[in-house]
Amino acid sequence: MNRKYRIIDTRQHNLLRIVESGAKITLAGVDKAFYNMHMLFCILIIACSMSVSVQATEVPSDNVPLSLAIRLLTPISDVPNVENTQVFVGELPDKMPVELPIPKNAKILGSMVTEETCIDILFYVNQTSEQVFDFYRESLANNNWSEVGQSRGIVWGSDRITFCRGLLSPSLTVSAYTVKEGPTEVRLNVNTDQEKSLCIRDADDYRKPLPKLVAPFGVRQYGTSGNYMGTSTIESTTLNTDMNSSALEIYFADQLKEANWTRLSGGQNGPLAWSTWIFMDEDGLDWSGQLFALEIPKLENQRWVLVQASLAESHKR
Repeated sequence: MNRKYRIIDTRQHNLLRIVESGAKITLAGVDKAFYNMHMLFCILIIACSMSVSVQATEVPSDNVPLSLAIRLLTPISDVPNVENTQVFVGELPDKMPVELPIPKNAKILGSMVTEETCIDILFYVNQTSEQVFDFYRESLANNNWSEVGQSRGIVWGSDRITFCRGLLSPSLTVSAYTVKEGPTEVRLNVNTDQEKSLCIRDADDYRKPLPKLVAPFGVRQYGTSGNYMGTSTIESTTLNTDMNSSALEIYFADQLKEANWTRLSGGQNGPLAWSTWIFMDEDGLDWSGQLFALEIPKLENQRWVLVQASLAESHKR
């Protein structure tokens, strides 16, 4: 039996999307970039419910993998490392490692299981972000979950909270984004991998000597990446905001000053704002630092922020 795939050329996002009708799909070689789940589920639901006519061509084939669709929705800097992924459209996974409360009248868009250690759930609900957070704080407290927070590096702003039930327990992250004149989008992430769990004590030590840097309130954040080598620590994130690079540099620079970093110089080169710093960490070691904020060309309201700290040569062995 030949299955029909629809290839949709979406020029607005510079992406090519390939979808297959079906309620449950097993994937191979899929990336973990969770922020693309929303687009993926929307594509799948549309494919299952209606005929899309925007520059569409139907291709009868068994050789167009859905993993390619997800890969095309993934930042080019990310490398696929998931051998087996399952996507559930409009429902929760068959098996859950923990029991999770779902708000009443929530509309489940879908869920995804990667490597059997990470579960992502996406749904809409007619509540504000704060109401969603209050719902999970109250519901999870009754089941011995406690709220935890990141103490170093670039942390998510006010749009997410994380819960744990112990040192080696799975971590649960709740993200909520209130859509203008629409419902709130809620994403649940359950991670059962102990090596990557956010519940491990002193889990932020590898981010030393970076201080805690919080994104602006209400700004949408698309993941954080970094390189941590002991003598050099680099962390970056992508933001969606109408703040220009100069305003973002000032915003994060104020937080570096509060962490006792001393500014040496700074400036603006086209879409890039930058500054250089020196500071001493809690162990008395001297470091140099750099802060960059970039307005990404041709992507409206897309900003990239990077902070780096390098150990002074006098302390290197």
